[in-house]
Amino acid sequence: MFRSASMRRAGVAAALVAAGAFGLAGIDGAGEGRVFFRVVFPLCGPAVATVGILSFVSSWNNLLWPLVVAQTEDMYTLPVALTTLSQTEGVVNYGPLLAGSLVTILPIVLIFLFFQRYFIAGIASTGIK
Repeated sequence: MFRSASMRRAGVAAALVAAGAFGLAGIDGAGEGRVFFRVVFPLCGPAVATVGILSFVSSWNNLLWPLVVAQTEDMYTLPVALTTLSQTEGVVNYGPLLAGSLVTILPIVLIFLFFQRYFIAGIASTGIK
């Protein structure tokens, strides 16, 4: 549900940008392809990056579905493996648990740092009319 709603918002934003851009660029003599790649695509970049980052984070942190589907421990995702590691009987071994947490969060941090300016621009432009 999260992905469909955010994808719908990005599609609506692209449609609103495209409606005005195609009309104005048509007067200048630009074709549809040129308008899309020179005007619409750069304006929708922050929205697409924001949807991409949020979709990646939600699927990366998914716990319930992989827990239901995975039949063996070889098929566990990182969040499921961390959960089973922390639910041992008796004493919790914090060293491997914290190392696994670092490995789990590292791709999310790297993706955010790489797309940070697009993400912030996408979030900032949602409240502007």
